[in-house]
Amino acid sequence: MKYAALSAIAAVATAAPTLPSGNFSLSIQSELDFLNGLPIAAFHEGAGLSYLFLGDRTISPIIVNYDGVNTVSWNVNDQYNFYMSVPGETYFTLSPGDNIDQDVIIDNNRLVAKATHEFYACRGPSDNVDPYRYSLTTYALTVEEFTNDCHPVQVVASPVVL
Repeated sequence: MKYAALSAIAAVATAAPTLPSGNFSLSIQSELDFLNGLPIAAFHEGAGLSYLFLGDRTISPIIVNYDGVNTVSWNVNDQYNFYMSVPGETYFTLSPGDNIDQDVIIDNNRLVAKATHEFYACRGPSDNVDPYRYSLTTYALTVEEFTNDCHPVQVVASPVVL
């Protein structure tokens, strides 16, 4: 009887999915050729915040670390980690400081925002979400459509060995 119970517990434990941990590069998966494969880059917006935009194919994507539980972070240098979140706004942000409200995880090699399953690449003017107006010329990674030049995308998290 004890053996059967232990076998059942072991079977459940091995069948349970585990979230990955480690370092990942982030890039876009899209049905649109001009967006597909573009790397994710962090653009500084001031006050220690960086927003995520789609870079061109000549830049290296940012490398983020996922702890396997609830924290996606970008190690800027030995002293600073920036933590990824969607703080009730349109854009993804990378913010310094302590592990802030985490609503972004990596699951099945995809970036997932817990509050939504929708990601968009958006370009166009919007003073209330892009004060430096980077999105006039570059696609921003967003969780909602804010212009008429928005396209649904997925964010692929590819494991990286450092």
